[in-house]
Amino acid sequence: MKLKQFFSFKTNRFFWLNIAGMIIFVIAAIIVTFRWLDSYTMHGHSVAVPDLHGMSIDEASTLLRERKLKFAVTDSSYIKGMPARRVLQVIPASGSKVKEGRTVYLTVSSARVPLIKVPDIVDNSSLREAEARLKAAGFNIGETEFVANEAKDWVVGIKFNGTELSRGTSVPEGATLVIVAGMGGGTSIFDNDAIEADIESVAPAFDDDSWFR
Repeated sequence: MKLKQFFSFKTNRFFWLNIAGMIIFVIAAIIVTFRWLDSYTMHGHSVAVPDLHGMSIDEASTLLRERKLKFAVTDSSYIKGMPARRVLQVIPASGSKVKEGRTVYLTVSSARVPLIKVPDIVDNSSLREAEARLKAAGFNIGETEFVANEAKDWVVGIKFNGTELSRGTSVPEGATLVIVAGMGGGTSIFDNDAIEADIESVAPAFDDDSWFR
């Protein structure tokens, strides 16, 4: 085969038409693909998640809808002093870029005060120790109620709203509890003077010879 014949196909019009057609097809496919990706990912239509912290649910809902975003409340937490249904946490975080129609997940404040188990302090704690344990558990301490008991400042009970609590009871976090403690000065069952008096009262009976008859 001569060299001229080998390269003769390059001068063929149909050859170049086929090459041009293939190039046009590839370019068109690339354009269509990128346009589809833009449409699917909404490229250029992202919005920033607004700062919703501290807002009420209604306020947050209005702001999110204005930005074409959805929302869902997924959790709640009690914070003392904070009104209920206030936004505490936002996922994705405020300022994040997301697609329109994205769901934003919220954690809000709860009105329900959690219940806390009262520490076991009755009949096993001094007044000072009981106060320390109750404060550490998040309770407030009311004025101590003293009752007649030989053991001074020994905890013999605990009350909430005037009702004496049984062991293992749970009450609202931050509740005010009243400790019932002994005032001391009572007569002990082991009081020495009382024991000696009893012995003296019994002793004459043993001096009577009738016991041995």
